Amino acid sequence: MTELLEMARREAEEAEVYQVAVEETSVGFEANRMKNLSSRQGTVVALRIIKNGRTGFAIANRADDPGELLKMAVDVSQFGAKAAFRFPTPMDIPDTPVLAKAVEKVSLKKMIGIGEEVISQVVAHTPALLVEGRVGKSVFTLNLANSRGAELSYSKTVMSAMMEGTLVNGTDLLFVEEMDISCRPIPDGGKIAATMIEQLENSKQTASTPGGQMPVVFLPRAVAGSMLYALAQAFNGRVVLQGASPVGARRGQQVFDKKFNLRDDATIPFRPASRPFDDEGTPSRGTNLVEEGVVARFIYDLQTAGLAGTQSTGNGSRMGGGVPAPMISALVIDEGSTPVADIIGDIKDGLVVETLMGAEQGNTLGGDFSGNVLLGYKVENGRLAGRVKDTMVSGNIYEVLKDIVLAKDARWIGGMLRTPSIFFPRMAVSSKH
Repeated sequence: MTELLEMARREAEEAEVYQVAVEETSVGFEANRMKNLSSRQGTVVALRIIKNGRTGFAIANRADDPGELLKMAVDVSQFGAKAAFRFPTPMDIPDTPVLAKAVEKVSLKKMIGIGEEVISQVVAHTPALLVEGRVGKSVFTLNLANSRGAELSYSKTVMSAMMEGTLVNGTDLLFVEEMDISCRPIPDGGKIAATMIEQLENSKQTASTPGGQMPVVFLPRAVAGSMLYALAQAFNGRVVLQGASPVGARRGQQVFDKKFNLRDDATIPFRPASRPFDDEGTPSRGTNLVEEGVVARFIYDLQTAGLAGTQSTGNGSRMGGGVPAPMISALVIDEGSTPVADIIGDIKDGLVVETLMGAEQGNTLGGDFSGNVLLGYKVENGRLAGRVKDTMVSGNIYEVLKDIVLAKDARWIGGMLRTPSIFFPRMAVSSKH
């Protein structure tokens, strides 16, 4: 890295070298048994320069030919975008723990055991269930240096387990699933198995759902499936600059229910999306996007922040080591004070949605969603009456989030969203029954 940076400093006004190395090991399961093992190691080196006021970029799998990498970056800079930023100088970096050495020590036997434990428990409950999934661990190391004196590095560990089961009964298909992901080790498969068994228990009976407007509760996974992508795009500084964000021109305005608070936060300890600094060397921070229903801020990387006349929020991210772009790290929706069981208990006739399929299709940037209820339950007189089939829910997040009740049951869905269940007094529901 040092040689490449020194060469680039002589050729350009500013330069930055980014290097990331990843080691991954995973175990796959299919049809209730271990299917395969996989292991991967990879390194990416990227050079970004500012020459004659324009950006140049080049990427390679190794840096054994720094001269060639520099030549590619210089060639690209002739046609590159005009730089609206300078690289960061050394700054105070927040203490954001994301490395757990214990993950590196997790054995292959342990990972296999976690998957087999889930399978044995859920199949003991429902023998006809077919389970598949994956258990894996990874170690990620990032090094970054630039011509303004910044030299930064951190390592992160991630362990994940995702299991799903399918129950076939004629033409009826029941899907149950759960996952766990953290920078720390996953101790066993008990938590995942317990959730899948609870879903199976709630699905023993079936119930029909009439169409029309009715009260609906989205459990955390359904919130993620219907709203994560749309919210991530709406508050993206690049989308705001393009004039395509539905909330881009509504900063300071009441757009959501006053109970709705949303923030992006890469400083939460031991979360897979957390990091001490972003992929451009900007210190990580928490950014309030919605405060009591009011649109407050947007997320930016260096370039979009420069174009917007503001500061980077530490959201510069590189997909596969590519050119940085603003991306959410981890979205957090504040929970409420009412247990979800109490919310459901007050519903006379409604629907609880566990998971959705296909909701992020259509005009998602505009907030529209329409998805099949992959797993959901009919509510009758405050109790779950059975699983619904052939049922769809639809709406627009900017409409339905104007009147909500937030449950006190916030949890992480994957690594990118922490959300409670959300109650919507009226939502469009359709059914073939």
